Amino acid sequence: MISAFSIDDKESNIARIISEHRSEYILGFQSNDTQKINKLSLKKQLYYVGDFIKYSVTNNSISNIELLPRKNVICKSSNITAKSYNFSESNQILATNVDQLFIFIPLDKNFSLSKIERYILVFSQQNVDLTIVLSKKDLFSNYKEYLSKVKQLYPKINICPISLYDELSIKKFRELLIPGKTGMFIGASGAGKSSLLNHLQTNYTARVNNVRNDYKGKHTTTSSLIIFCPEIEYNIIDTPGFKGIDTTLSVDTKILFEEIEEYAKYCKFNDCLHLTEPKCAVKEAINNGIIKPEILERYHYNIKKLELLSKRRASWRL
Repeated sequence: MISAFSIDDKESNIARIISEHRSEYILGFQSNDTQKINKLSLKKQLYYVGDFIKYSVTNNSISNIELLPRKNVICKSSNITAKSYNFSESNQILATNVDQLFIFIPLDKNFSLSKIERYILVFSQQNVDLTIVLSKKDLFSNYKEYLSKVKQLYPKINICPISLYDELSIKKFRELLIPGKTGMFIGASGAGKSSLLNHLQTNYTARVNNVRNDYKGKHTTTSSLIIFCPEIEYNIIDTPGFKGIDTTLSVDTKILFEEIEEYAKYCKFNDCLHLTEPKCAVKEAINNGIIKPEILERYHYNIKKLELLSKRRASWRL
């Protein structure tokens, strides 16, 4: 059974979009039953995995479908060819009504701090509990030392290292899942999302493949799907892996650099870059040991990256 349902209001005639295909949606019901519905019957209304709908039953068929208000929308910029210099101006909605977001980053050859920062800047939302899952920790012998460094830089970021060969780490991850809620797994192909999903429940088996020799995944999961985990009463949205970590929306850097944003208010110049400008409150805070110098280095690195993207996309304004 791959159906999932979770909503505070247990009113009857409520269903949820648990999967989307080219010509149809799959609805999940409180009874754990599922039913297909043709997109052509929905009068051009777009629905996404995670949406709750209200419906009527006419002649034993679902009718009068009404979209219920969305708690949130998780999205990124649409995929384009890797050879293109331009960036996509359109959004790709991955799912809606997400309570917890788990970003999988494998501790393999392509791991980097900038990747963690980029994911957080693109996907952070106020009403979503975000956790960075450092998967395949068995491939990185010094992961504890590196994890300590990351936590010193960003103490407010939730980080969970795991390995499928370490049952204790899987248990600690499982404890993060809030019963009755919906969590979403995102990350590059081969990051271990589907493999972990198979460990968490037994009523559905997600396809998995070995990564390639260049450490890149093979895009085993092809579309978003909600899977209900009855053992923990939890809904997981498994998503296809993607290469681009990008968004068409404006980015709030405060999630990582709140201290810098706060002290920047007291700089002499409103457009202070915190480099060589006189009476820079941020530089003064660093000299006084209030802000770590590494934080300002990471701030400058990410701001430069975001400025480059902003120049290449008219719709992105910081």
